[in-house]
Amino acid sequence: GVIVDSEPIHAESFRIFLRELGLPVDEAFISGLVGYSIDDNIETINHTYMDSQLLDITAGVNRRDEIYMELISRSELTPMPGIEELISVLSDAGWSFALASSSVRVQVDAILKNLSENSRRKINFSDLLRINVSGDEVKLKKPAPDLYARALSMLKKPAQECMAIEDSGAGIRSAKANELFCVALKNQYFKTEQLAEADLLVEHVDEITRFLSA
Repeated sequence: GVIVDSEPIHAESFRIFLRELGLPVDEAFISGLVGYSIDDNIETINHTYMDSQLLDITAGVNRRDEIYMELISRSELTPMPGIEELISVLSDAGWSFALASSSVRVQVDAILKNLSENSRRKINFSDLLRINVSGDEVKLKKPAPDLYARALSMLKKPAQECMAIEDSGAGIRSAKANELFCVALKNQYFKTEQLAEADLLVEHVDEITRFLSA
C-alpha cells in the first residue's frame, strides 16, 4: 500500500490459511499473490494445490479475511516513511484527500483507525480520508476504473485538478483510465517495468513532497 505496507500482514494471513488447509507454505508462491484480489488468490490456490476438492471461493475469502483482521487487531501499524510529511505539506497547501482501495470496507476502516492511533504526527487518518472508496462498494476493483471514478465523484473535482499516488500496475491503470496524473512509488513487490505507465516514477515519498513544493 501507499499509506501503509500491509503486504507482510497479507503474507502472514496466507501462511496461516495454507497451514490450516494442510498445504505447503511456499514463500515464492505467497509473493506471487501480491497485487491480485483475494478472490483471485483463492482461485490461484485452487489451481495450484487443489485437484478435485476445490475450495469454495466465498468461504475461502471469508476465512482468509478473518485471519487478516485478527492480525490487524494485534498489530501496531505505522504510515509508510514520508507519508505524514507529505500529508502535512499538502494539507497546508489546501489539498483535499481521498482513498481508493481494493480492500473491503471493514479492512479499510480498521487500518485507518490503527494508523491514527500510531501516527507520530497525531494525524487522524479516519478523518483525513473520510472520502474513501472500498473494493466492496464498486462493481470492479483495480485495474478497472471504478474505484477512482467514484472517488473523483465524491471529491467533486475534475481529474485534471487531482493526482493519484500508486504502487502497482493495476492501480496505475485504474488511475490513468480516469485521466489522472499518476505518481508511482517503486517498491519491492513490483518490478519497475510494471509501473511504467505512471506519469512520474519515484524511489521515495520525499520526492513527491519536493516535486509538489517546487
